[in-house]
Amino acid sequence: MLAESLHLDRCASSEVLGNGTAHSRVHTVSPKDRSKLSINFLSGSTPRADADPYPRHQSSPLSRRARGVNRPDTARNNADDVEVAAAEASNGQARTFRLDIVQHPDRTAEFGASTLTRLPLAPPLIAQLVMRDSAGRIIIDEMELPFLVAQLSLLTSDGSASMDYVTDDEGRSTHERLLYGNLVSSPHLLRNLQGRRGVYFMYPDVGVRQRGRFVMKVTLIRLPRMDDPSALANHGGGTILTEARSLPFDVYPYRDYVAPAQTPLTQYFLQQGARMIPPPPRAL
Repeated sequence: MLAESLHLDRCASSEVLGNGTAHSRVHTVSPKDRSKLSINFLSGSTPRADADPYPRHQSSPLSRRARGVNRPDTARNNADDVEVAAAEASNGQARTFRLDIVQHPDRTAEFGASTLTRLPLAPPLIAQLVMRDSAGRIIIDEMELPFLVAQLSLLTSDGSASMDYVTDDEGRSTHERLLYGNLVSSPHLLRNLQGRRGVYFMYPDVGVRQRGRFVMKVTLIRLPRMDDPSALANHGGGTILTEARSLPFDVYPYRDYVAPAQTPLTQYFLQQGARMIPPPPRAL
């Protein structure tokens, strides 16, 4: 009877854990479960699966999704949301560059000669860099980013002429700059409101000296590499890759200016550590 009981213990373990194949592990069966197995054996009935004190349950669909098992790989299926590793993206293949202004300035107040109390453009201009490889995929090449900068310049409302300097009554340009602030931005790796990672250029402290209606131009420049012979041949000058223009905005008299509310994009970039709050201005 003892041998039959031991045989029942092993059979119960194989019935629960196996599906026609042998399993080397033997579970320890409690005296209560041993009695149930003996009764089932004497009555000729098949032992139930709940005799195993450690039943194996299939994962529910919810638990599988929580672990990411059923989560689709959208990053690789969507050609507009692909990030290529730096080693793969820096293999010398041809690529294209585009600047998209994702936040246009709306207004500001003229600061005249009071550079210390100037008000910046609101909301601050934000441009996104879109870099594509030879296959048309959007890439983020972090090895390339240290050599990229974006420069800001001022144009007339129709974009036909440059307005970087103040003109006198006869229309001649003076040495007094019309656009003031940090006009060159380095790239920032941030996530947008949809959670997608991207490269952005920001100008949080730029002001305009005189009232009027203007357009901003953003120019993407690649700085020369010291190990690039072609850059040395060009006397170390940068290469213009692309440019973009903002929508027209207005510069009001200081007394008539009303600042707009902070945008959700500005708030989200601030939460990620971007320096969007303008620093204290310095005198020319």
